[in-house]
Amino acid sequence: MVFSSPIFVFAFLPLVLLVYYLAAPHVKNFILLVFSLLFYAWGEGERLTIMLLSITINYFTAIFLENQIYAWKKKLLLFIGIGLNLGLLLYYKYTNFFVANYNLLAVQQGWASIVMDRVVLPLGISFFTFQGMSYIIDVYRKHAEVQYNPFNLALYISFFPQLIAGPIVRYHDISRQLTDRKVTLELFVSGIQRFIIGLSKKVLIADSIGRISHELFTTSPEGLPASFAWLGMITAVVQIYYDFSGYSDMAIGMGRMFGFQFLENFKHPLSVKNMRLFWTHWHISLSNWFRDYIYIPLGGNKYGALRTQFNLWLIFFLSGLWHGSEWTFVIFGIYHGVFMVAERLGTERLLNKFPGFVQNIYVWLVFCVSIILFCSPDVIFAWKYFTQLFDFTSKAPFHQVWLYLQPEFFLLLIMGIVFCYPVRENFLRIMYHRFTNQQIPQLVEFLGYFVLLVFSMAAMAGSTYSPFIYFRF
Repeated sequence: MVFSSPIFVFAFLPLVLLVYYLAAPHVKNFILLVFSLLFYAWGEGERLTIMLLSITINYFTAIFLENQIYAWKKKLLLFIGIGLNLGLLLYYKYTNFFVANYNLLAVQQGWASIVMDRVVLPLGISFFTFQGMSYIIDVYRKHAEVQYNPFNLALYISFFPQLIAGPIVRYHDISRQLTDRKVTLELFVSGIQRFIIGLSKKVLIADSIGRISHELFTTSPEGLPASFAWLGMITAVVQIYYDFSGYSDMAIGMGRMFGFQFLENFKHPLSVKNMRLFWTHWHISLSNWFRDYIYIPLGGNKYGALRTQFNLWLIFFLSGLWHGSEWTFVIFGIYHGVFMVAERLGTERLLNKFPGFVQNIYVWLVFCVSIILFCSPDVIFAWKYFTQLFDFTSKAPFHQVWLYLQPEFFLLLIMGIVFCYPVRENFLRIMYHRFTNQQIPQLVEFLGYFVLLVFSMAAMAGSTYSPFIYFRF
């Protein structure tokens, strides 16, 4: 079940809201937990037990940490808890990757190959594993109190709005909200508005223009004209941005409907002027997680330039691995780590000498090239696709994408690129500033949300099944 499906929008979410608000205050968390587990079991079935095992590991680890007085034993318990979390993640996410690469080496060296069934990746395991680890680390650091109520902890890890694709919610950010939260009319309405924005991002832009990138990244790139290669790359960037930020908007919106206030996960990352700023505006929850739980404990920037550069590069290497168990994702992380280190070494100062629009084009180009790795099935495919960007001799024979190159596609693509910048926010700010009668801009804003909802509902009714890209992580 995905947020942009009719069954979720018109059945599951209204049912959860109805039962939640009819329930007594002391059972509201339990209601949300039951529906969250049902939501996960809807698509994952028996793999729900893996998430329940993760919850159990973190629940008892935190209790043991809280009741242990010796510092060295606390540290040992923390390492065991982190090890168990990472063990689950490594087994389910990377076993196939390690086995496949070992077997390739075994063929070359004459070793015996490993024969085993493919391990099925549980949805959202990267997200709920990182949330579980954040909980036990926060308890260890005394940044949060231990949660003795197992249902409250289970709700924190399994809460359906952000369970499958984030944002990654750290325990100390919402620990109080688990037991003490209030839903005001203003908060609830803002949640609905945010959900509509996310839904429209997904079904109106991401799904519509994503057909181009899907076609171009699932067929051989050999002989692909440069124009098509560039078009596929740009549409992939726009699709991924609207797909993932749309999901985050819906998660944040639904959280508000239930009284939770999650931190922002995207702040117009494609509008900034360097890659350092990009990664403070893109998937913010993941960047902050790596910063607070890995980069700073490794020393951050306290031990000289060389150590700082290594720490930066390592964070992005691990970030690439987090995204997926393929060499393309490993290179994706290394690639961005190189640009982060390069900017710290001086390219950012060089960029600052250019006009702002040139700096922004640099960000688009750097990220666009990395998206080739992100969307390609393997490194060879990615390299072939990259070379086609500069093959201006190839002709454009009939290709499946011709079927989608209609005027409405180009209109949506242009709108998608334009709204990568804070256009809506600036428009609303100017409108509310200029009208002394605040009811006029409020009416305009209401009509805007209504139109978006109507068009989104129409798009859902006529679309095929389209899961979120980040579900696979």
